[in-house]
Amino acid sequence: MKRLPHILIAFVPIFVGFVFVSALFALLSFPILLYIGAWGTLLIWGAVGYLFAKWKTPMLYAILVANSIGIISVPLYAWQLYTPPFGSPLYSSPLIAHLSQMFSLPTFSLTLRITQVLMPNSAWPALAVWRQVTSLVLMMLVFTAGFIAGRLISKLQLRKSPLPQDLENANSHSV
Repeated sequence: MKRLPHILIAFVPIFVGFVFVSALFALLSFPILLYIGAWGTLLIWGAVGYLFAKWKTPMLYAILVANSIGIISVPLYAWQLYTPPFGSPLYSSPLIAHLSQMFSLPTFSLTLRITQVLMPNSAWPALAVWRQVTSLVLMMLVFTAGFIAGRLISKLQLRKSPLPQDLENANSHSV
């Protein structure tokens, strides 16, 4: 039961991805919203990393659990994209292809730019898969940064707070 919040938080990017799909027309009408949404998603994901650190979760466990949906999504997306013949209902599932993009969809505007710079002459399927990978790496880096920040802040707060024996000594000297 203690791990249930950890698992539920792993679905945050999926929910944000569904919001992006629901608001796609508005987002395409105002492209700046795509970038605001991407940076907002990264900010939220860094805060999730911070929250995992506050829960005193081991770092590797936190990174793997929080990003598990993205880790699973990359091979699923590649499988759906490269299964011959592409789009055939016998081999690929539009539902799986659609759902596997939800984790990376909120950061699409940023990862598209990154993959275009890193892989300028790539064909579409390779570029699409690398966009998924880039999004996963970006989300993991932001989560890890939030996690480390949470740990550092916790350690600084522990150093500033008086220890129980210090409180007893202060009380005995003031009497």
